[in-house]
Order: sequence, then structure tokens, then C-alpha cells
Amino acid sequence: VSELVVSGSQGTAVMVRDGEVTLDSVEIDGVVPAEVPGNQGTGLEVREAGVLLAESVSVVGTSGPALVVAEGTEASCTACDLTGGGFASVVVHGSVELTDGVVTDSVLHDSFGGGVGVFVKEGDLVATGVDLSGHPGASLWLEGSGSYDVSSCSLVGETAGSGDGAGHGLVALGGISSWDGVQGLRLAGNTISSAGGAGVLLDASTASMEGNSWSENDVDLRQTTCDGVDPVDTSAEPSMSLDLCPAGADPTAPLTGDWAE
Repeated sequence: VSELVVSGSQGTAVMVRDGEVTLDSVEIDGVVPAEVPGNQGTGLEVREAGVLLAESVSVVGTSGPALVVAEGTEASCTACDLTGGGFASVVVHGSVELTDGVVTDSVLHDSFGGGVGVFVKEGDLVATGVDLSGHPGASLWLEGSGSYDVSSCSLVGETAGSGDGAGHGLVALGGISSWDGVQGLRLAGNTISSAGGAGVLLDASTASMEGNSWSENDVDLRQTTCDGVDPVDTSAEPSMSLDLCPAGADPTAPLTGDWAE
């Protein structure tokens, strides 16, 4: 499907199920919830063994997430513009690859909070060359064991964040390990800046880091809930500010609500 404009939808603008769909130069604008329970104003949804291959797709003005990738499904989005979205711009429980796109300006959802760019829970994420900014919670929010490979991206926090992540660049929690080539969290060659919280917050988690650039964060790296967690190796990083295992730090609570489950 190419050169398609979908405007003013209710529920979900485009749903992919039980097969592979290719979208090229598709615009989705303005999606509101339908009266049917469970349809929460999403732009693109991939469910029930679906596969989405998207290029130069624009999704703006959704009351829910711009893109939802359910467990057991796959999606790739190259040079996509995913702007806005309640709770998160992108929600992933399956496998997603984001390349050379923009994920910006998510908002807090009235019922579920959030305000994050890309939310992934126990899924697979490959993000390369993606610009993430304008998220009151966090640009990236990762929960639980999975495969998270983030490289050459721009993660811009919010200096006065108001979401669940309070303006962090990246939040990782729930036992995420360092990268072993397949699983864990890898951060390489990213620019992480302007976070009113931490550039990277690791709670009961760790990461592999190499060659990232850090600027104007309240603190570049904070690691909390450290018992039984490997320390972060920052030897391949430039000079950066650290707040490692501060006494009395509260654990970071996971996100809740329909899209977080």
C-alpha cells in the first residue's frame, strides 16, 4: 500500500493481522477512541502474528500510541515520523526495528500516564539513527529481559519532565542485563542530552556502553537498586557524570495500564 492518506479515524487507523503488510509513503492523521472497549485511538497496530514493513510513514494526532507492536508480531519502520501519541508514541511487546526516523512529542494519557517515546516490555528493539525528543516522561522506556540495541540515536530529555520518567533520556528497569550479542541493553554512539532527570537511569539493571555523547543532563548516568546487579562499565565512554547506587533511592515503578501489560 502506497501514497495513502487516512484521516479522522476512530479506534485504529490501520490494523495488521495474520500476514505481512507493506506501507510506503502513508499518512495517518487524527485517530480518536471508538466506543468499542479496547480501541483506544491508535495509528498502526500489529497483532496476531502480523508483520508490518513501513517506510516513510507519518502518524500524527493519535489519542493513543502511534504504533503498537503486540507480542508475537514484527514491525520495521524506516524514515517514519511518529509524532504525538497518548501514553507512548511507540509500544512494543513483540519485535521492532526503527531506522532513521523521528519519534517525538508524546503526551500523558488521562488514564495511564506515561508520556514516553518508545515503550518496550520484554520485547526486541533495534533503533538506529532515530531522533527522540519532546517526551515528558522519557525518550526510551525499557522493562524486563529482552533485546535492546540502540545506536547512533539522539535521545533528548525534558528539562522539566512531568511524566512517569520525569524527563529522563532512557529508563531501563526490571533486570535488564548488559549486551551479550543477543540479549540485554547496548548503547553505542548515541547523543544523550538535556535530561532534567538522568540521561540514562538503570534500576535493577545494567547496560553495555560505548562511544556515547553526553551533554546538559542533570546527571548522565544513574544506577539504582543495585543489589545483585553488575556495575556499568563506562571505560569506553567520554567524561560523564555518575550517580551510582545512591543510598535510599526509591525503585522506579513500572508503567501500568492497557498498553503496558
